Amino acid sequence: MASWFRWKSREGKDKDLDEAPARTGFSPRVKWQLLILALCRFAEPVALTSVFPYLYFMIESFHVAKDDIAFWVGITAASFAFSQFASGVFWGRASDRFGRKPTILIGLLGTLISSLLFGLSRSLPQAIAARCLSGLLNGNVGILRTFVAEIVPEKHLQPRAFSLMPLTWAVGSTFGPVIGGYLADPVKNYPQYFSPGGFFTTYPYALPNFFNAGLFILGATIGFLFLEEPLEARKNDRDIGRELGRKIVSVFPRKPHHHHKVNREEFDGEDETTPLIIPDEEDGRHPQLTRTTPKHHHKPPALHEAFTKQSTLNIVVYAFLALQSVSYDQMLPVYMSFPTMANPPEPKKPLKYFGGFGLRSSEIGSILSAFGFFAMFSQFFIFPPITSRYGSLKCLQVSLGLFPLVYFLSPFAVILKEEFRRPFLYGLVSIKSIGGIFSFPCITILLTNSAPSLRVLGTLNGIATAMAALGRALGPTVGGVAFSYGQKIDYLVFPFWFMGCLALIGWLPSFTLVEGKGFARDEGITEEQAVETASSTQSTVVSESSSSLSR
Repeated sequence: MASWFRWKSREGKDKDLDEAPARTGFSPRVKWQLLILALCRFAEPVALTSVFPYLYFMIESFHVAKDDIAFWVGITAASFAFSQFASGVFWGRASDRFGRKPTILIGLLGTLISSLLFGLSRSLPQAIAARCLSGLLNGNVGILRTFVAEIVPEKHLQPRAFSLMPLTWAVGSTFGPVIGGYLADPVKNYPQYFSPGGFFTTYPYALPNFFNAGLFILGATIGFLFLEEPLEARKNDRDIGRELGRKIVSVFPRKPHHHHKVNREEFDGEDETTPLIIPDEEDGRHPQLTRTTPKHHHKPPALHEAFTKQSTLNIVVYAFLALQSVSYDQMLPVYMSFPTMANPPEPKKPLKYFGGFGLRSSEIGSILSAFGFFAMFSQFFIFPPITSRYGSLKCLQVSLGLFPLVYFLSPFAVILKEEFRRPFLYGLVSIKSIGGIFSFPCITILLTNSAPSLRVLGTLNGIATAMAALGRALGPTVGGVAFSYGQKIDYLVFPFWFMGCLALIGWLPSFTLVEGKGFARDEGITEEQAVETASSTQSTVVSESSSSLSR
């Protein structure tokens, strides 16, 4: 990821704010914070996607009737999103009042606990309750977006900055299905290592969740020690975690740098070799590289301040996107694991058939991970240059149009000749992945730039997270009901075409959106901050490699 963070050099110093050149890349501090944020985020997509390969078999192990398994798979998956919908606004407003960092850490710890409870579930109500707890305790999706918007307010840098979280998701979703597919039910899958009658016989799905818990502990620890607080009202509060992190860093020897005073001129000359924590030789302390201003604990913004016409339209588009996209992602493993068709469709009723691919959890995990690698490559090499060239709005409108196409064609994969079935389905899922790679970060950029002020951005993202969670909750629920109903009437096209119609409905409002101007000169950024931001980028830096994403 080093090339992703590189930027081009700028020369000259403009002391006047209005004449300050726009940043062409991220400063070392911003790059460091984005990296820490990605490490904190990594465990969440791993934990979420690790469930997909074995959730069908887990529900089946609870002695649920076979015709109802798809329905309860949808309910179990949706319970997380329903709970997140209930708590999303609360966590958004809490981050505006108490800070981004503490709410992120609480979310990580809450998901850690609920992940363990889910793995130790022995009944359907226990599994649903664990998923509900996970949604109630984690509002990190919106808070992470707010964090990125606050440290990267420049509109021209947003495609790279906002692609980092989807990139992290792509990396996590690459490993998640492998972890879930290969570690689930180890007694059955690895009898040579796990004997029957032991702990993993009683709790066959605990092992992948133990692994996920370790990732959450690692992410929370890194965040506690090194993550800064970007909220203006809280950024100068004492941070015990960062103080401990500096002590840990100071133990490791580094090349000495002759810095006697942290001032504007030294920021102007920072480069890739400048230490992130510069000791003060006069008193031995490690001051934060932030402007020293008095603390101002502003009153949290009112809820209605977050709503404008454009922000409301963005939320609607985002909610529909989450609804149909997550529904398909949840339905796909069920489709893959469902038994194959007993008989081909009759010529008189070509649409009357039902069946799947009959794959095992380990096979599904490998396939989903392969698509994770594809998404990671696309997020890394395709999304930033195309979005920078054509703009977030156009890319969003085109990518949203891909979803209905994929959904309407997906049920026909099982009636093709054997040698064409998997390639056809894989091609459709690849197109769907491209749509998700562009649509989610693009709607995030548009939503961020539609906010009337940075002061309400946390609240706005909390509302957007809640509404998207509602979409993710309704989607798998309705999708599970549609899949079960399609199974009963013997029409596989029913659930997929139903999702296709929802995708078409969600596509239409995107043509009423406009691109905002961003926050590079927002009222929430003072003149001193903007001057410091501009001057900190006027330095000699490492040139971009040919494979960099920053173009």
